[in-house]
Amino acid sequence: MTGIINRMDHTADAREIASELREIIDEMGNRIRITETIIPSTVIYRKAATAQVPAHRWEPKRSGPTPSALVGHAVNSATHSLPYSPRQ
Repeated sequence: MTGIINRMDHTADAREIASELREIIDEMGNRIRITETIIPSTVIYRKAATAQVPAHRWEPKRSGPTPSALVGHAVNSATHSLPYSPRQ
C-alpha cells in the first residue's frame, strides 16, 4: 500500500514531521510506503472555502496593479515616447 502526504505546509517543521512519519512507517515492516511526492497546502483553498466559492473561481482583491502590469505600463510608456521612424 502506498500513501501520500496531503496539504503539507512549506515549513521546516512540516518537512521534519514528514521525514519522521516515513521512518516510523518503514520500521513497521514495509507493507506501507509513503511517497516522496507531496500535495502542498495552499492558501487559495482556505480563502475560497471561506468565501464559499470553488477554488478555480476565487479572485483575490488587489490593492493596486500587479508587478507585471507595472512592467507592461513602463514598456508601453517608453515605446510611445520614442520618435517615429517608419521602416522602408
